[in-house]
Amino acid sequence: MSRWRWIAGEVVQLVPIISFALPFITAGGVDLAAAGGQLRIGTALGVPLCLLLPLLRVPLNPIAVASVGWMGAGALAFALSVPAQEGFAELGATGLFACATFTTIAGEARRQGGALAWPGPETPYGPLLIVACMLAMGWAWFAADVRLGGGLPFIAVNVIRRVLLARAARGPQRAA
Repeated sequence: MSRWRWIAGEVVQLVPIISFALPFITAGGVDLAAAGGQLRIGTALGVPLCLLLPLLRVPLNPIAVASVGWMGAGALAFALSVPAQEGFAELGATGLFACATFTTIAGEARRQGGALAWPGPETPYGPLLIVACMLAMGWAWFAADVRLGGGLPFIAVNVIRRVLLARAARGPQRAA
């Protein structure tokens, strides 16, 4: 796979979560209890991408897949009932990172690309991403501000994944 195709696939996978988060960013505040429409839009954009990109042989970013799953669960909660909406809103970003932890563990168990969705040979860095997702889940649980508990750890986990992918690209390090 060409480098540009892989980069384009990575960028395109962020479109659903950006479409979900952009209204919050422009409004300067987060109200998950009123985000039903945004969750449906993010899900409607993300599900086709998750189905199409593997057909194009583009590895799925497990954090982006988790985001789509989380938005889908939220859209379903908003379609079901008020208590489900309230539960989703109360969980907030903790639910997102629970989904991310699950998808990275599933990716690592699958081993084709592992938790990083690395298109090259096997790499030992997948478990580090799993730990990062678990730490983000814990952070989100205790963070009072949704931006500090959701946006910041989401960016951090994706940056950690990129760093681990860069390390994997360099290959095994030899002791000096």
